[in-house]
Amino acid sequence: MQSHAEQGTLKPLYLPGGSVFLYALGCPHPDEVALIARALGLPPLMLGLGFKLFDGFPETLRERKEFVATRRRMLAAFPVGVDCAPVVGRFFHRLLTEKRYQIADRFHTATSAALLREVITALDVDPLGSFLDDDLRTQVRDELARQIERIRYLWQTESRQDRAYEETRRALELLEAISCIPIDGYAPAQAAELSTGSAQMQSGALWFQWEDLLRDLFIRVLK
Repeated sequence: MQSHAEQGTLKPLYLPGGSVFLYALGCPHPDEVALIARALGLPPLMLGLGFKLFDGFPETLRERKEFVATRRRMLAAFPVGVDCAPVVGRFFHRLLTEKRYQIADRFHTATSAALLREVITALDVDPLGSFLDDDLRTQVRDELARQIERIRYLWQTESRQDRAYEETRRALELLEAISCIPIDGYAPAQAAELSTGSAQMQSGALWFQWEDLLRDLFIRVLK
């Protein structure tokens, strides 16, 4: 990858027994991530999250060089000879609990806040996600459906939106994605995207600032 970074070329990486392509934009299909992860000896969920966070827009030569360097930085964060499978759970545990991310402030109902605590506890007990089970996913989805109905009712009756309602909806969508990590290879990347807290932030320059925070967290949990 050193030569790829220097030349700005997006070529497959040749390994004993085959080659892998590390420069697909965004998070590749989970099946493709699994193949790359197997070839590199890395956990697929964390690798898929890395593809999402360490992304770029490689159109010009300079952008291609930056993109390759970004992906190289992501891969270099994985320690050699260490089982990193639980790390994706630790990533989201820290995201939900560390004050710098202010995730807890987005839950404005007692039920949604209680579900946040349940998800945090589940990740604390087992970062691999064995306690992110069907029952917990159902509870989160049911509360999300109720929150969506509250938003719809407010609009129908008063023709207005409520920021706290919308923020809680988005926070519950984040919880739903995290709860699906054991069963959905796309879930970590989706949760990272939903963690922005608002569609406006996701589509604007603030996303890149948030992405830097998430990249820093990604590297920290792998140390």
